[in-house]
Amino acid sequence: MGALGTVLLTGATGFVGAATLAELRARGHAVVALYRTALPSTWAGDAGIYPVRADLADANCVPVIVNALENVETVVHCAAAMSGSAERQARDTVEGTRHLCDAVAQSGLSRLVLVSSLAVYDPLAVDAKRILDEVTPLETPALARDAYVRGKLEQEAVCAELSGVDLTVLRPGIVYGPGRAWNAHVGAGLGPVLLRLGGAGELPLAHVKHVARSIADAAAFDGAVVLNVVDDDRPDRYRFLKAFAESGWPRFVVPVHWRVLDAVGRVVGPIWRNRPGLLRSAVLRWRMGPMRYSNTALHSSLGFTQSAPFETLMGDALSEAQQ
Repeated sequence: MGALGTVLLTGATGFVGAATLAELRARGHAVVALYRTALPSTWAGDAGIYPVRADLADANCVPVIVNALENVETVVHCAAAMSGSAERQARDTVEGTRHLCDAVAQSGLSRLVLVSSLAVYDPLAVDAKRILDEVTPLETPALARDAYVRGKLEQEAVCAELSGVDLTVLRPGIVYGPGRAWNAHVGAGLGPVLLRLGGAGELPLAHVKHVARSIADAAAFDGAVVLNVVDDDRPDRYRFLKAFAESGWPRFVVPVHWRVLDAVGRVVGPIWRNRPGLLRSAVLRWRMGPMRYSNTALHSSLGFTQSAPFETLMGDALSEAQQ
């Protein structure tokens, strides 16, 4: 890995972005931190953070970012819409990325790290061993199972169009940590009851501190690479729920096999076009299918190591969230 100088970080106030900012500063790197609305009070007094207010979705941000890129060696792009309509994804994720890439091209910068998502893979194309890795086929944007996936696919395509730029794409799995411990890959909640829609297979968890560390490592990586970011210790749903029990929820767990919903979805599909995601095969298989995940490339490229077992990390996440 090469030397890491000043980094421009987008999405610096988000869940992953804030953790990445903390990691970069802990390593002693200056950070040009982009924010869109209010300046975080936690940045006050840190001479190594250079705040820049910019809305990436606004084309007027391009000259602002070009100016901010002076003396920057690497751009880390964490900003994206995490939910919302196709219109919001197109604006905040795709157009925002296009404007950032325009600024990068104008500045002559040669290093970009994009934080994408494991969700871009096609769950119906996972190999016969049910192992998802970097060679698993991606979804087709026009046929993507939801607006978020389509936005992330198009975001990657926009970044790939940059010429003369070493592009590293990181695809984190389910990012968890303090304030974000639950995920929809376990089941559906109804009051105190959880409908657990699967048991076998791994949850592609990635603790936010591991993700931040991988991003900082990728920023110093020489070359271009695509890496899935998931923890070494990936629990199944039984083990996840046992650890999550410290939260006090759910009080009752009702197992329902995901194939039951799959069968229902196939029956109602022809007459219920806008049916819920869990009645659509691609969504259901992505969330509940018994898959396994490989992070071999993450180890070989960035030397990833997990900081603690899953139970310890989940316990810390729950206790910190309750403080």
